[in-house]
Amino acid sequence: MSRKTVTYSDIQFRRSLADGDTIYLGTIFEFSTRDFWVVALSTRVDVAPETLDGVDELSRDVIKNISQIIKDDILRALPNAEEQGDVLATIAAQNSWSITVGSPSKIEVTVDRVSDTSTDDIAQSIMLFLTKKKQEPQLMRPALPRNRGRVVTDKISHLPPPWMLPPQCFQRAREDRC
Repeated sequence: MSRKTVTYSDIQFRRSLADGDTIYLGTIFEFSTRDFWVVALSTRVDVAPETLDGVDELSRDVIKNISQIIKDDILRALPNAEEQGDVLATIAAQNSWSITVGSPSKIEVTVDRVSDTSTDDIAQSIMLFLTKKKQEPQLMRPALPRNRGRVVTDKISHLPPPWMLPPQCFQRAREDRC
């Protein structure tokens, strides 16, 4: 097990700047390994048509292509970033209108059974952790039925939603390691 400091931001679409009605589109997060600085992006596969009621065509196209749009932002920001969190801060500053990238937040994450060289595995573990963290308020529900004296656990609640893509990783060598 290893501990990672992760900087993350959620990506949302705001239907109106006047109200708080948003559609969650994904999460961007940064972490580092012994040799790499990594920015990972996990987005929705699709948005249900009824969720897009009242959304204009241009906004629908942006939502549909959010992964490519944010990927392009990451690739522009990563070469100029100097420390963890800079990429997210840059992207958040550029995306504050309809597509909103939240202000970066930091969290300590424990990553299980992963070597420091497998950035894709680390990113998957971090995304599972962030998903579970977001679901915790929803998990505060009445106890599940008992099965022969044991409480039946709800393992599905600890998985990312099926409409989330696995994280894409973008990395560069850590300059302090060169």
